[in-house]
Amino acid sequence: MRSFEDDDSLAKDFERFAGPSRYKKASDHLDLVWNVAKSRQPEACGCCSGSGVRECKFCRGTGAMMLGDMYFCSLALGCKQCPVCRAKGQVACSHCKGTGFRAGWMEPGCPL
Repeated sequence: MRSFEDDDSLAKDFERFAGPSRYKKASDHLDLVWNVAKSRQPEACGCCSGSGVRECKFCRGTGAMMLGDMYFCSLALGCKQCPVCRAKGQVACSHCKGTGFRAGWMEPGCPL
């Protein structure tokens, strides 16, 4: 049979290893688990409006290689293709990874 002394020593061990930061981490984890469990439907991505693509920031959607406001073009060769989007002018949305949807439990917002 266990004694009260065993319970006290066990409680002291828990107090020694548990601190406010560990409680905060556990609370955040349980909140995340709860949000995942209650939100099963994906939501449309707010960055790309559900399309899965965004304008290429390197060429500003032109498909031609640019540096600042200058295009890399010549009369003989034409414009160089953008190496980032391969002359499409669009890239996969980094927020939803090109799917057009975000999990409902993920933080909203659009990274720049």
